[in-house]
Amino acid sequence: MTRHIKKNIKSIQLMKALFSTGFLLIFIFCFSSCNEDYSAKPSSYPRVNYPKRNYVEYSQDCPFAFTYPDYATVEKSAERGANPCWINVEYKPFNATLHLSYFDFNDKKQFSKMVEEAHDFAYKHSSRAEDINESIFSYGHHVGGIFYELGGNTASTIQFYATDSTSHYLRGALYFNTHPNRDSIDPMVHFIRKDIDTMLKTLRWK
Repeated sequence: MTRHIKKNIKSIQLMKALFSTGFLLIFIFCFSSCNEDYSAKPSSYPRVNYPKRNYVEYSQDCPFAFTYPDYATVEKSAERGANPCWINVEYKPFNATLHLSYFDFNDKKQFSKMVEEAHDFAYKHSSRAEDINESIFSYGHHVGGIFYELGGNTASTIQFYATDSTSHYLRGALYFNTHPNRDSIDPMVHFIRKDIDTMLKTLRWK
């Protein structure tokens, strides 16, 4: 009877030792697993080759002229009812288009309406925009206006208008011809932004 009890005690002790060892192994496994890096990996996007910039002048039968990069092309707008001086600057390496619409005016009321419309066009994207930054620009050759930069996954990333406040008005809007994803297009937006800045700095009224 005593031997039987001793055997049972030894069996119980052995089971406890195995249980403790198994529990320890499970704990070590869980601890090491919890410390593994499961952080989300950044999405990869297609590599973009940025072209060299050589600027050429656009000066056609419209009452304005400017310089633009030669990797882009300037085309007449195919929009229905477009004014003859509505043009598109096609940034084909980036699948993006800068839509330019020119208007002339002869009274302050008409000018104020166009300025208000430019504001409305920019802020119609506010439901998707993370932020909209406005900046005033002014150059010494009678060119000034407001520049709108839209953050987030908006259809349009840059909008602006330029004017001499007396008779000339040019509105611009940059669109990428793809589903908007700001993370993927952001480097391209910054690249094109420099070309738009150059365009505005060299803009001349005729």
